Amino acid sequence: MLIPEFKKNKMQINVMWTSDVGAFSTPHYTKWLAGVQRRYRSIEYIDSNGIRHKGFIQNNLQSNESFAVYVKEIYGDGFYYCPLEEDGVTNGVYVLIIKDDIIISGTDSVYDIAFFQKLDEEREKSEYSDLVRTKLGIEHFNEISARYKKNIQILQRRRNMQHLFFGTGLFIFAVILYFLTSAIISR
Repeated sequence: MLIPEFKKNKMQINVMWTSDVGAFSTPHYTKWLAGVQRRYRSIEYIDSNGIRHKGFIQNNLQSNESFAVYVKEIYGDGFYYCPLEEDGVTNGVYVLIIKDDIIISGTDSVYDIAFFQKLDEEREKSEYSDLVRTKLGIEHFNEISARYKKNIQILQRRRNMQHLFFGTGLFIFAVILYFLTSAIISR
């Protein structure tokens, strides 16, 4: 259920969310991050404190829209999961943890069922125990899909307006250039 929804809407999952480079002073992390920035496209979002967070897209979809950012914007903090079922068999679980309006690095990924169960058990004993545990269902996907489609329409309108203004400016420039060259040649 989940994977076709992402593919249909060209939304990104499995984004590598990174923390602020200043938080890690190790040269290995800085070198790794520099390599990732060269190889992958990036996605940014701003949390409630105005701090920018960056994620890197690992696949070649032509969209810079992240499913995790939509969940953060619409539903806020929480422990979100969705089993991936195909032909009645659960193949894995999509997990997303958002705390203090920040997407936790290492989540926004699909995990093995056994790992998810262990993660869910340990969550009760961790700093994430106060987060509401939410199973993402079709109603969540419909709401996120509607918001995504609305944002895409706004971007397309904006792009169309830019093309219209550029075309109009180019036409006006051509007309002015035509009259200027006609005036110069007729002298």
